[in-house]
Parts: sequence; C-alpha cells; structure tokens
Amino acid sequence: MASDKNKSAGLAHPLHPMLRRSYGILEPMFIQHVLPAAGHGLLATEEQWTKLLSTLPPAASSVADWLLKKWNGDDCDSTPEEKWIELKRRLLQFRQNESESKHRNKKKLSSSDSIRIEQWPIEMVFKYSYPRLDINVSKMRNHLLKSPFCVHPKTGRVCIPINVSQVEQFDPFDVPTLPMLMKELDEYDGEEEEGRKK
Repeated sequence: MASDKNKSAGLAHPLHPMLRRSYGILEPMFIQHVLPAAGHGLLATEEQWTKLLSTLPPAASSVADWLLKKWNGDDCDSTPEEKWIELKRRLLQFRQNESESKHRNKKKLSSSDSIRIEQWPIEMVFKYSYPRLDINVSKMRNHLLKSPFCVHPKTGRVCIPINVSQVEQFDPFDVPTLPMLMKELDEYDGEEEEGRKK
C-alpha cells in the first residue's frame, strides 16, 4: 500500500479477492468517517475536493474538470457521500464511453489508463482506511514496542499493558519511565538497608 505522499498504491489487476472483500468492508467506513467534515473532509470543502480530484489519473482530467465545475457551482448542495457516488459513476461512464469510442475510431483510452481509472476509487479507499505497517517497525529490533515492558529508546517510557475497557482514561505520558523506575528501585534498596540496620 502507498504512504500519504501521493504515491500510487500499485494494485494488481485483476484485484485480488482478499482486496476486493476488504474494499467492500472499508468503503462504507470511508464514506462515513473519511469523506465528511467530521472525518478527513475529503469531499466536504471546495479546497479538499479540488485536492482529491487532482489525484485522478491524467486520462480522466475531463471528469475532474466537469465535477469541479458542478460542485463549485452555487446550486450544488450534495453531501460528501453523494459526491463520492457521483464521482464513481462519472468515472465508470467515462470508461464506458471511451471503450465505445474505440470502435468508432475516435481517440482511444489505453488499457493501462482504463485500469488506473477503474482502480482509482479503490486506491483512495485503501489509502485513507486500509491498515498500514511501517516497514521499519516490522524489521528493526528497536521498534519492538508492542512487547510489554520494553523501553522506548528515546523517551525512556516503558510499554505497559492497558485495560481495554478503560482505554479512554489511558494517558501515555503517565506511564513509568526508566529513570523513574531506577529511582524507585534505589529508594527501595535504601529502605531495605535501613531496615536491616535497625
């Protein structure tokens, strides 16, 4: 999967069945939590939808231009969900019209452009909602913070288990640090030694 740096996810064609199922699960969440202003707001403001439409493949620039003209109009009051549905519908119509124009000897859409246009909505859903792993977290030992009681190399904070039912009350800045634990151990050793002297 791609990072947030506008890289293409490079999905295989045809899409693997696991990714097809994932898309079916993630798209409703993407619509509910990412598109509206309460989420990332990808289709909530003119600035955001302009930015999103600029990521369309160059071959579909006419679709982006048409939608920008419509959505930036004074009489457009469609919701982010309605915009997403319309965007997908326009891309599908564009691909169908272009494939029909191949038979009429008009300017033809290459198969790679057609695939990129077809997969663009899927890539956007995955980009904003598919779980991603940082490669360094998986291969470098100093990133093993998933293990309980590991110490973060820079902050000295100790990774502690948390009660899932009280996750809202968890404050990561209240966890013990290595210097704090060393001080407590030194104090405990000092109390033990004084106890033995008495």
